[in-house]
Amino acid sequence: MVLLKLAVALLATASTVRGQSIARSGTECAYLTGKVYCFFGSVVKSATESTLENVINVLDLTNATGKSATELDLQWRPVSSNTNGVDITARQLPQSAAVGDGRRIVFTGGYVPSAERLQDDTIIYDAVENKWSKGASYTEPPYGTRQIYYGSGVYVPDRGLAVYGGFEEFINPNWTTPSSNVTAFNFANNKSRTIGYTQVAFFNVDSINQPWSIPVPLSTWTTPFIAFHKSVYDPLKHRILFMGGETRLNDQNNYNTNAEPFPFTKAWTFDTVNNSWLTIDLRGDAPAGARYYHSLTLAPSTGRDVILFGGESDSKALNDYCFTLNLDTNTWKKINIDAPAGTVLARSRHSAVLTTNDTLLILWGLDANRAGISSLLMLNVSDPYAITISNKYFDPNPSISSGNESTVGNTGNSENATSGDSQLSGSAKGGIAAGCIAAAGLIVAAIFFRRKRAQKNKNNLEHSTNFDHTGSHINQEAVPIEVDWDKLEEKYTEVPMQSTQHYQAHSETQGSDMGSTIIRGYSPRLNNETTGASLMNPNSVEDEAAYGGGHSQPMVLKPDVGHNV
Repeated sequence: MVLLKLAVALLATASTVRGQSIARSGTECAYLTGKVYCFFGSVVKSATESTLENVINVLDLTNATGKSATELDLQWRPVSSNTNGVDITARQLPQSAAVGDGRRIVFTGGYVPSAERLQDDTIIYDAVENKWSKGASYTEPPYGTRQIYYGSGVYVPDRGLAVYGGFEEFINPNWTTPSSNVTAFNFANNKSRTIGYTQVAFFNVDSINQPWSIPVPLSTWTTPFIAFHKSVYDPLKHRILFMGGETRLNDQNNYNTNAEPFPFTKAWTFDTVNNSWLTIDLRGDAPAGARYYHSLTLAPSTGRDVILFGGESDSKALNDYCFTLNLDTNTWKKINIDAPAGTVLARSRHSAVLTTNDTLLILWGLDANRAGISSLLMLNVSDPYAITISNKYFDPNPSISSGNESTVGNTGNSENATSGDSQLSGSAKGGIAAGCIAAAGLIVAAIFFRRKRAQKNKNNLEHSTNFDHTGSHINQEAVPIEVDWDKLEEKYTEVPMQSTQHYQAHSETQGSDMGSTIIRGYSPRLNNETTGASLMNPNSVEDEAAYGGGHSQPMVLKPDVGHNV
């Protein structure tokens, strides 16, 4: 009986080791080669504590048909990759998008909580080769390189990653604007400012000689500066739509450094054929008030409807979590989704990933109490006006796994980052689970054979004699089978704990010499005083003490303190 209890305990331990699901926020995710790949972001430990993560987390969907969302939650695994000499330092809120080939994702810019700019501003990950490569940094002639975050990114066929808006970190002092007082948009520490991409820029990963291009608009366009917005591409009308977030007036004689919410009753559009701008009015059940950290997804079943999911205002996830916009009628409709009790629908700082024409995965994020969410939502979006929760995952065209990733562990690749969270690596978990299951199996087998042999001996004794000559019962018991624990230890060796030290990779190549003044300071904050701009810090940015030293160890991070609007 004792052995049986031990076996059950070991099996429970194995299940626990294999079934850990971690809360995250601010990840950049994409569906590549039949798998969901998620990069960067933060591991959320509480409403006030999180740590930057620099591990690629992968959810393999190649054989996921028939599995529930709960089962998929437990199948994330970290993988190592070939950094190829590229600086893949953890960055927050970069502009990113998957390339149309279904195997690559591009990142550009991002916020780093350190005193030095990114060595490699633009980086590309190839899921087939499981390898990184570097692209040209974003440069605006004649001023030089600028590092942008809080902007939007969307893929445009034949043009590449389209970026717009955002903030700038490590201010390039050479850059200017028609506004008479450009420094009014600086944050108090003069490390960042509320001016990002002032024109739509494209990064084409397949253009070797000139990957970056900035088309000149055919019409004069003096838009306010925008940030925290999202963008989506309309393939029928060849235009990019920008919605949500906040704006600041930008005019030579009339500028405003205070942020104003960009209402969802309007959208800015950029025609990618004519390079022209337009403001369009949106009607219907438009989302009310300010909204940040939402997602926009074009419904593949129609190609004419955009699904808005999640978002927050006043640092809390909004309860009106889903809307659908028709691109032909410019009309919004609020969507209510029936879900089992306990399902967290309202969330912000999540990732939205289309995996099939019918399935949209909503990954992680923060709830209305700013607590981290460890579960995913599996939405059926075949009808963008009747979105439902899917009970089981279904892929009509399952992909073949590339098989090039390796689970993070003792890979010997010093360039690979490890998680900043205190947890076992994937290989360690697998080894422990396998050992526990094998040991439990041997114990159960020993119990079974022991009882079987005892019963056999008992039957044999009953056929011969059940009593001795004095009438006493023959108390003869089968010899128990002993488990040789020494041999078990030789077969199943102990897997050492992996270091949870935060790793920050550095390339041997030097960053571009921009002549920019690098100021050591802290992240801009909304409720702090500034030279002119209302302060905003990126998602889960460190406290002031962390910014002076450029630490590489995991640190306690402070989430945003709110929007000063």
